Amino acid sequence: MNDKLILRAAAKFKAWMDRARQDNKTQIITAAKYDIDRISVRIENASQWMKKIQMARIPKVRSYSDGNSHTGLLSKDVYRHIIQNTIAEAIDSILIHAKYASTRLKSIDRTDVAELTLKDLIEEIKAINDGWCGVEFRDNTLKVPINNVCLSDTNGNNEVSLGDFNAELDLSNPINGIRVSGGNNYSACGLSHPHIRDEHLCFGEGEDMASVALCQGRLEDYFRIIEAIVRTYNEGGAYEGGELVDWYEPDRSDSFICANCEEWTYNDDGRYYECCDISLCEACDSGGYCNSCGGDKCEECMNICEACDECICNKCSMSCGVCCNHYCDSCTSERICDICQNTMCDECAKICPECEKEVCVDCCGNICSGCGHDSCDRCCESHECLLQES
Repeated sequence: MNDKLILRAAAKFKAWMDRARQDNKTQIITAAKYDIDRISVRIENASQWMKKIQMARIPKVRSYSDGNSHTGLLSKDVYRHIIQNTIAEAIDSILIHAKYASTRLKSIDRTDVAELTLKDLIEEIKAINDGWCGVEFRDNTLKVPINNVCLSDTNGNNEVSLGDFNAELDLSNPINGIRVSGGNNYSACGLSHPHIRDEHLCFGEGEDMASVALCQGRLEDYFRIIEAIVRTYNEGGAYEGGELVDWYEPDRSDSFICANCEEWTYNDDGRYYECCDISLCEACDSGGYCNSCGGDKCEECMNICEACDECICNKCSMSCGVCCNHYCDSCTSERICDICQNTMCDECAKICPECEKEVCVDCCGNICSGCGHDSCDRCCESHECLLQES
C-alpha cells in the first residue's frame, strides 16, 4: 500500500476507536445500573423474610369469650424451612448476581478501547504493510494474505497443504470480526480449513488475546494472532467434519466428484444423470425434466422444441440437419432427404416439382436461368433447357 492508503486505513480505524470508546462508557453506566437494581431487589426480598421471622418469634395470644386463651408460635418445621431454604436461596441469589455483575464489568474492562493518536495507528498499518506481502485496503477493509498454509496432526505424522488464505477486517466496524477466506484443498464436508466455516474463524483460546489487541489498537499483533491460529491445528477445536484426518484419509462413501467443477460434494447435494453417467453438484447442475419421456436429463442431453418451447431430451427430439433446430414428436415428423440423406423438419422439406421426391431446401431450389424451371440437384443435372442460350 502507498502512504495515502495507509493514512486512510489508520483514519478509518481511529474513527471507530473514538466511537467505541464513547459507547463503552455508556455501556458501563447502563450495565452497572441494571445489575445494582437486580441485586437491590433480592436484598429487599431477603430483608422482608427476616422481618417476618422476627415477628413470628413473638407469641400471639388469642382470648375467647369463655375465658380461655390460645398462644400461637411458629412451628419448628416452618421456621427451619424458612431459614434453610427461603432465606438461604435469597442470599445465594444475591451472591450469584453480584458475581455476574463483577464478571460483566471485567468483560467490559477487557474490551475497553484505548485512546491512540492517528500517528500511532499509522505506524501500526505501516508495520502490517511491511510484515506481509500483498496487503490491500479497499472499501474500508484491510486484507492481509496468509500464504502457504500447511497443518500437521498432533503426532506430526501427517501434513496437509491447504493453500493461501486472506484475513479481512472491516476497519470501520472491526467488532463484527475477522473474515478468513481462500484455500484450495477441501475436506469431504467442503471445509477449506479445520477452524474456518463460512469465512468465520474459530479463535479458541486466542479469542481474548485477539480481542484485547484489537481494542488496544495493536493491529499488527492482532493479525499475528490470526495468522498463528490459521497456521495451527487444534484437534479439539476443529469444526464438525473438519478434523485433519478428513483431508488425508477422507471418507468419501457418501460423496461424489462433480463432473463439471471436480469438487467433492455430498450425494444429497447433487444429482446423478444416467443419460451420460455423470453426477453434478447443485452449483453446476443446469439439467432439466424431459416433458416427453419424463426423465431427468443433464444440460448436454436437453433441448428446447423450436415450435412449442417444451423441454425435451435428445432421444425424444428430432434434430434437423438443415436448420439445426430441435423439435418434439408432436410438432414435426422426421423426414429424410432423398439426396443428402439428412434428417429435415417440416419447414426444411420440399417436394421436387420434376421427380416429386421429398428433398431438403439445400438440395432443391435450382432454378434454370432460361426457362425458370425449378428442380432438385439430381434433376437439375439432367435438365435440358430449350430456351437457354447455348
